Amino acid sequence: MPSSWQYATGQGYRRVGPAVHNSNMPTGGMVASVCDADFGAVLEEVGRGSVVLPRRFGLSAVPDGDAINVLVDGDPVETFVVELDEAGELATLVFDEAPPAASAVVVTYPVSNR
Repeated sequence: MPSSWQYATGQGYRRVGPAVHNSNMPTGGMVASVCDADFGAVLEEVGRGSVVLPRRFGLSAVPDGDAINVLVDGDPVETFVVELDEAGELATLVFDEAPPAASAVVVTYPVSNR
């Protein structure tokens, strides 16, 4: 049974030293051997952990009313709010959850002609 001081390899488990354990494990860090032939899985995990997708999108105008339509990859989304700045001149669309990477976000809404 592996301990927190060990990591999986293709040939079983290897032990890591206390410096590696003490610096990586409390922060959810990852450990891999420099002797591994393939770093694909480690790099994929690093990539997933390093990307923070945006939830906030600035609108080009302040919406006039509540008739705001939001599509993500062509599908309607209703879990968002629109925030206004203190002066009511800038609007930001805020999703409850960030849309998936590389998705198309389309927002349509009426604006005032005043």
